Amino acid sequence: MPIPVEMLADEPILLATFNEPFVPEVDMPPMLADIKRLRELAQQQVSIILDVSAVDIDFTKLVMALAQAGEQIRAQQRVGAALPDEYVFVGSSALIQLAAEAMGQDQYGGIGGAMFASLEDALSYVRTRITSRPEM
Repeated sequence: MPIPVEMLADEPILLATFNEPFVPEVDMPPMLADIKRLRELAQQQVSIILDVSAVDIDFTKLVMALAQAGEQIRAQQRVGAALPDEYVFVGSSALIQLAAEAMGQDQYGGIGGAMFASLEDALSYVRTRITSRPEM
């Protein structure tokens, strides 16, 4: 099932909401393409929230998803594209925590991650980070 990605109204925040059934090799490429397209349209730094709270993810799916995300991040780095400061995950499983931590490793793009149990907490965190960004 496709992962919808939306730019929140009047905020530089992208929200990708994962749902079942989650099949990384099918769902990740269009989601990553949507994120890339929306980031380019925004013409400003955007924060990215990945809400995986409704997905029962196993280790194999996690590794596949991280590999695909890392591949796209490295491709964008090679062409000098601006990258997000971090990925913010919504979920509560140990595997989602592992994903948030793994995003900071070079093989997954070297972009840090944070995790929150609720979308509300993730939004609060991101909004605080946005207000503390230096003006361009």
